[in-house]
Amino acid sequence: MVSLGSEGGQKRGRFVCPLEFMCLCFFRCSSSISGTLAAMWTTSRLSPFALLFAAALASTPTEDADEASCLALRSSAASRPDRSSPASRLEALRAFEASVDKVIQEAFANVTGLGSQLARPVFADPSWIVCASESWDDVESNGSGADEMNKLLNILACDAEYADDPTCHALVAIYKASVMLTDTFPEGPKFANYLVTNWGDYPSWEEGAVTNVVQESMPPSAKIIRGNGLVMYGVCEAVRSVLLESPNQVGTGTCGWISSLGMLAVKAPAKALKMALRLTWTGRATPQLSFPCDYVLSDQFPGLVPYQDDGVWRPKQAVDFNLNYSSTCGGNPADCLAASGNPLNPFGLAGMWIQSLISGYLQDSLEQDCTNSLPGMFYPGESPEEHALVKGPQGQMDPETMWMCNAVIDPVGKGCTQLFNPQAACASVDDDTCRDLAIRNPKIHPEDPMSQQAQFI
Repeated sequence: MVSLGSEGGQKRGRFVCPLEFMCLCFFRCSSSISGTLAAMWTTSRLSPFALLFAAALASTPTEDADEASCLALRSSAASRPDRSSPASRLEALRAFEASVDKVIQEAFANVTGLGSQLARPVFADPSWIVCASESWDDVESNGSGADEMNKLLNILACDAEYADDPTCHALVAIYKASVMLTDTFPEGPKFANYLVTNWGDYPSWEEGAVTNVVQESMPPSAKIIRGNGLVMYGVCEAVRSVLLESPNQVGTGTCGWISSLGMLAVKAPAKALKMALRLTWTGRATPQLSFPCDYVLSDQFPGLVPYQDDGVWRPKQAVDFNLNYSSTCGGNPADCLAASGNPLNPFGLAGMWIQSLISGYLQDSLEQDCTNSLPGMFYPGESPEEHALVKGPQGQMDPETMWMCNAVIDPVGKGCTQLFNPQAACASVDDDTCRDLAIRNPKIHPEDPMSQQAQFI
């Protein structure tokens, strides 16, 4: 039987790990998803954990016998950025990473497979709102975390037919690891800034954890006093994103970068949960990636950029900010239409995933240092020049896709290959030219006529 021991619910300083929000509404039945979700929103005042699986239906898990080393993660080494020199910064980051990895590896020692899909996907799940539907101070103070996680495990049949499923074990592991990490590292996770938001009914942080929030002018800013005061909100948001298969590019053109997380959520949810925890705490999902630039890990607060959701301002006080929202969407017209009513930038796990990959690619493949503010984010009132600069690295062509695959899907073996269909890809040119175009990247060879042509086939 997969479960948490009673010690999992003990208070540890200000951190408790309540998981009430994960369990009460995960239905193993055939009721209407949309109808149930609407009813939950309009009639209930449930805690964020209770709403985790609102309107999600159980589905038959898919077995994935392939335990390929492509998803294996090696411990390497990382800590708080030391900006005195690039070498000392990396040394500190790697030292902290090595310590974090020990805790994560211990917690995930029994998670040996890829995991199965235990929930019917919701896709467009507003995790950033649902996980902030109750005060995290109230959630922290009730001390019932282990009991509520056990309810979730029971609802997922982790105590019965799926007791040996790696996804069930990964849920226990991410809970236990979060407790151990907050006990061990008072400075909190590296990507705490990507968990700061006040879009929901309550802020995502415990009282006093975040101060000096500025949203009346853009870009937004805040001061994180205690990063561990955001950890359990992050667990909620990450678990929802993975188990409900809802990583979201929102108002950006980053579908290529987020696709790798979407694939892992479908094919390897147990691995995705582990990688999500590692990314949150160290700044990178695998040690094969370069660390994100310091300004990504400290200066960006996408969860504080106001937006409108079906006429409702998030946060509510944004109605008085008088911000200019023209030309804030960064995707193509179809992306922007689909992103209507969503945030301008990916947030939480999706935001960390996308920004860490783009930052890594800019450093590894384009040999850019961390002096040009990229990857950036969109915000109201952004100049056309800044908007274009931020939008530039968000798209993907074949070179970025291959790099991404080898960075997070097969980081050890780097055995990703292309499945190439010239008839579908390049009907207007011959096969040899098509293949040449496919590997040309205008970001690397901007003056190459072949690279320029590659953008239009």
